[in-house]
Amino acid sequence: SGDCAPLSVFGEGQISAAAAAFIAPTAIEFEETEQQILNASLTGDIFELPAGPIGVAFGFEFRDEEAALTPDLFLQTGELGPGNDNDPTEGGFEVREFFGEAVIPIVRDLPFAKSIDLEGAFRVANYDTVGTNVSFKGGGSWEVFEGLRLRGLFQRAIRAPNVDELFQGQSANSESATDLCTSSQVTAENAANFGLSLAQYDQFCMDQGVPDTSVFVADSQIFTVTAGNPDLMEETANTITAGVVITPSQVPGLTVIVDYYRIEVEDAIDDVDADTVQELCFQAFDLNDPFCQAIVRNPINGSISQLNSQRVNLGAELREGFDWQVDYSFQLGDLLPFGAGVPGIDGATIRLFHVGNYTLNNETTPVPGAQPLDCNGIFGGGCTGLGNFAQPKWRLTNNIDYAYGPVSMRNQVRVIGSLDNINLGSEPPGVTLVTPDTGIEVYWDVAFTYDIVDQFQLFFGVNNLLDNDPPILGFDFAGLGGGADSNTDPSLYDVIGRNFFFGGKVRF
Repeated sequence: SGDCAPLSVFGEGQISAAAAAFIAPTAIEFEETEQQILNASLTGDIFELPAGPIGVAFGFEFRDEEAALTPDLFLQTGELGPGNDNDPTEGGFEVREFFGEAVIPIVRDLPFAKSIDLEGAFRVANYDTVGTNVSFKGGGSWEVFEGLRLRGLFQRAIRAPNVDELFQGQSANSESATDLCTSSQVTAENAANFGLSLAQYDQFCMDQGVPDTSVFVADSQIFTVTAGNPDLMEETANTITAGVVITPSQVPGLTVIVDYYRIEVEDAIDDVDADTVQELCFQAFDLNDPFCQAIVRNPINGSISQLNSQRVNLGAELREGFDWQVDYSFQLGDLLPFGAGVPGIDGATIRLFHVGNYTLNNETTPVPGAQPLDCNGIFGGGCTGLGNFAQPKWRLTNNIDYAYGPVSMRNQVRVIGSLDNINLGSEPPGVTLVTPDTGIEVYWDVAFTYDIVDQFQLFFGVNNLLDNDPPILGFDFAGLGGGADSNTDPSLYDVIGRNFFFGGKVRF
């Protein structure tokens, strides 16, 4: 290698400065983003209805977006290893949009209809990359009586691919995945899942370059190469939301909100993970299929030496569930009969705050016609891994906040529902899963603030007070682990443990 400096690892102080610099180079990449926006809008009331004025807004927007990422030669040539190397990215697009919105009052102050309002909006956008598309929404709210409001909305949303998704240079990574041709996977059950006999399944692996499936054991890490795709289309989402807002006058300070949501995304933009690429190859049962062509095997031992995964428009995604919120604030002295005149009670405010989510569906269909994968409350397989995040069926956040004069305290408990191993119930005879499920995870956070004066505030606190460790999901060895990044999911669980923070805030 150019400029190589000999390295001695025997004895203290034997590594020269030149050798140390050679094995630990400094890599630099330059990132530049430029956005130019021209926006003009007109808002106001156009005319009066018996229930009130119709409010409207119309406008036009032009955007020119450019972005470039220029890595140095260390990064372009992979000197720092997979996951740290990538080719340059450069590109941009222009978009012109026309939009309009209206709020129409229908009814005011009638029995069982204190107010009924309708709302609608549209947006027509022309991209020089994906062409013209239209998004819109329509819905309304019905205040049955004071303290009870019903609401619902339908929305068609459009998201065009960004610069990175369109023009990203090739980037390598290491992905945790199960080689479908490893000996533990060559079974009659797996073959039947793809509509094949065991003999066909076995022969298809050998046609790909696997020498002997009966003894072939693959690495659980697969070298993948991803890149942008200038032929991407826009994503389209249909969203339905319906809910109720309760603010009873009999209980001042109480608000209860419950919402149902259903979000269906078509042509979602994403990388196809290594597990899915292999599954789609076996479904096609054709070595000339693009997904089979994306799998490159070592001609000597048959292992996957590279898997090419260009960004594509996936088949569909479905998210469905309920969100709810309960918020109640009251004066502590009003609750405690002995609190009158007692410091810390009289004049103190308590806020009880609860937020929850229950997910009904969390499905992804990789490409049109493929079998949907429901990852709701599941980890492992294609549900967790590098870039794929776990989704428990339910999550809760509970707060009890206290404020008295310049002092306030936040007391928060976060609860994460259990996740089941995707292999639970399908283990081979005699095999016991190390982590069949994660169990319920609970994190307790506390924080304090003190306003010394109006312009100066001190704060400190502790996150994860009980020092709760994250559940170990494991890698996907032989198809039995969780296939998770860092053996857990850092996007969902606290991987740091108990941590303290403090600081100050000055207002000018």
